[in-house]
Order: sequence, then C-alpha cells, then structure tokens
Amino acid sequence: MLEEPQIIKTPAGDELVVLPRSDYDALIHALAEAEEDLADIATAEKAHAEMIANPVPHLPAEVSSYLLKGYRRLGAVMMWRGLDARQLAERTGVDQTELQLVAGGKKTIRAADVPPIARALDVPEAWIEP
Repeated sequence: MLEEPQIIKTPAGDELVVLPRSDYDALIHALAEAEEDLADIATAEKAHAEMIANPVPHLPAEVSSYLLKGYRRLGAVMMWRGLDARQLAERTGVDQTELQLVAGGKKTIRAADVPPIARALDVPEAWIEP
C-alpha cells in the first residue's frame, strides 16, 4: 500500500511529489507491466484483424501443438497426417530433400509446390507456408 506522498510547492508554483523509494519502485514496476499488457493487446488485435481480413480454416489442435513445440507449419501438418518427407515426395513429385529443408525451416517453400502438397496432405493451401 502506498504511503501518503509529501507535496512541495516550488517558488514557480510547480508541485513536486516526494514518496518513499519502495512506492516509486512499485509504481515503475506497475507501469512496466501495463506497457507489456498494452503491447500484448496490440499484438492480439493485429492478429485478429489479419484473421478477419484473411480467413483461414482453423488448424487442428494437434497441429497447433506441434507448432508450439517449434515445428514449422509444413512439418507439423506432415506429423499430423503421419507422413514423412519420403512419403510426401512420392505423392507430390516434390524433391524429398526440398521437403525436409522446408519442414525443418531451413528453406522457404516454392509457391508452385504449395498446391500439390496441400492436395497430398488434404489441407487448405493456406496451411502450407508459401
């Protein structure tokens, strides 16, 4: 609980507030938390606006779980579908090494490869990162 501050008036008429250091530190900490909360809100609002502008079917919880574990989106969808890069390469004609690099986040997928991969995984193209 904050103590009652001391107010001092300068000859120019400005009011200065004197408060214990612990109260000052608590106010600074509360300000930092509020700024962090505002940044989180702004991020969430931006993501929400993008979702409204570009609706994409929701990812299944299992795919989201893989993403939270650090998998790239293609790798997460492949895991969810139970396919490895060799199997997906056989179904799409896309090079297996290329698929491994994309799934591992070491390379960006070519736009031309998105449609056959999405078809092979039976997911919307938006789920496959271009």
